[in-house]
Amino acid sequence: KDLKAISYVKDITIISNGMLLTKQLIDDLSAAGLTTLNISVSAIDTRLAKQIMGTEAYTIEKIKEMLAYAAKHAHFKTIITPVMIQGINEQEMDKIIDFGASIGCDVKIQKFCSNKAGRNPVKEISWELFYNALEKLEQQHHTKLKEEVYTLEQTKEYPCPFKRGERITAKIACNGR
Repeated sequence: KDLKAISYVKDITIISNGMLLTKQLIDDLSAAGLTTLNISVSAIDTRLAKQIMGTEAYTIEKIKEMLAYAAKHAHFKTIITPVMIQGINEQEMDKIIDFGASIGCDVKIQKFCSNKAGRNPVKEISWELFYNALEKLEQQHHTKLKEEVYTLEQTKEYPCPFKRGERITAKIACNGR
């Protein structure tokens, strides 16, 4: 809500795995002025979804229910953003695209990129191979799967609310890696 009040802020996007979503939170985010919610769903298969997310706590059925609710009730755009991981979940892309279509959500597939601080279950494929795979899926499903590249407008830096060495108290809402 506070970000929305800043005159030069046009869009507010939250990128999440969706594990903490509830209907109430979706309603609250909608009322606050969220413009886009990107939810990473990299598998529809229960076992594979848990494996990719790295936790047994990940429940794809709950995520699907929250996505369907957001697509129908929220005043923001809901986008499913799977990461395609060569040799692990490319067969899930058809299911994810079909699910997105069934609830009225766009699907924008991301390329797996190696990260020296992250989990790297496979070697990264080339952008050419990735875009070739996306083009085939776009043709098969008659849909657009690549996200548009936008130019960002340069604005003044938002001031940091903390000072070096300052102690803060925070509630941990969900265990991370």
